[in-house]
Amino acid sequence: MTAFLAPFPIQHRRPFQCLSLTADLELRPGIPDDEPRNAHAHLQALLLGHQATVSVCNGALQLGRYQDVILVELDGPRQRTVALQWLSA
Repeated sequence: MTAFLAPFPIQHRRPFQCLSLTADLELRPGIPDDEPRNAHAHLQALLLGHQATVSVCNGALQLGRYQDVILVELDGPRQRTVALQWLSA
C-alpha cells in the first residue's frame, strides 16, 4: 500500500472532495459548538488503513528490507491507545 501512496503526498490527494461537506458543521443540525473539524483526518485514515499483521520470530518482527510499522497521527496531537494482539500458531 505504501507504493500506491508514495507518488502523491496524502495531503494532496483529494479523492473524496464531494464528502468534504462533513466538515461543514453549519450544514449539520445538532452539532455542539466544540465539535472538532476533523473530517480530513477520517478520510486520510480510510486511505492508510488501521491495522497490520506482522510475523514475529524469536522476539523480532519479520519485516522486509524496506518495510516498517509506523503509527501516524492525523488528528492531534492527542493521547492514543495502541492495541497489540498476539496469535500463536
